[in-house]
Amino acid sequence: PSKSYHSSYLNINQIKLNFFFNNFLSSYTRIIHVSITKSFFTNFLGPPLLVENDAHINCLSLNNYSTTQIFTESDLCIDSCTFSDCQNKGWYVKGGAIYFVNKDSTLKIHATIFENCLCQGDGGAVYASLEKGDANTGGSFFSHYCCYSGCTAEIVEPNNKQYSGYGSAIFVVSTNIELNYSSSIECPKGSSSYGAQFDLQTDDVKSCFINATNGDSVCCAAIEYRNAKSGFFSYQTIVDQIGGFVTSFTTLIGPVNISSCNFVNNTIRFTDFVPNCSLIHVRVKSVLISKFVVIETNFDGFDS
Repeated sequence: PSKSYHSSYLNINQIKLNFFFNNFLSSYTRIIHVSITKSFFTNFLGPPLLVENDAHINCLSLNNYSTTQIFTESDLCIDSCTFSDCQNKGWYVKGGAIYFVNKDSTLKIHATIFENCLCQGDGGAVYASLEKGDANTGGSFFSHYCCYSGCTAEIVEPNNKQYSGYGSAIFVVSTNIELNYSSSIECPKGSSSYGAQFDLQTDDVKSCFINATNGDSVCCAAIEYRNAKSGFFSYQTIVDQIGGFVTSFTTLIGPVNISSCNFVNNTIRFTDFVPNCSLIHVRVKSVLISKFVVIETNFDGFDS
């Protein structure tokens, strides 16, 4: 027999919430449609938005955007909001401001500010995946015209650094990712993370006009792309990053256009965790990198 699921519709506009001990929105329903606009979430002890289920989700329409991006249907749409001083502390937790695990669904974030958000695990501001366990099984993620400032993915166990601290700004696993016209600054804040400010695993990556500044990581500092089959990485400005790698392309499967980027005053740091350091790290598949400007690359921890 066929199954029928109940739908949940929620439109939120112009609300201000402060000092919450837990989530504002927690959804475990089969089908949910959420649109949140022009709202402020401040001083939360847990991600303000938590959406989790494994059923196929239909979407509501989000219209009237005069941008270069095409917005059609969406499961969770966040537009012109601010998430400030939101923390998610615990043992390997994920998502300081947004935790989104939803099979075959879409998360769209537009013109939104994430400031001083933190989690003890992965995804200082945003954690998005399609299934538990960081599986890549469908769906889409979009970040357009957003700012990630002072967000941190903390390393949980100092003696096991490699198991946490990925994505100080965002940690996303999705079939399609668009990260455009967005910026990160001082992510993490006050300490080192293990992974990049933007940690992305996707089949198809579309990323352009990103400003990534003041990162500090044991491994990759600015942006890491994993398992991409196609897409482009263009018009990025990456400044004042410190790490074993500054940008990493890991296990690329197909052709990805990597061009027209600026790398300024970055530091490559040698540690026992990353003995083979580089400004741009490429693994498994060769890529063509063109039209790059590299200025004042520094080196730390190397033998003289």
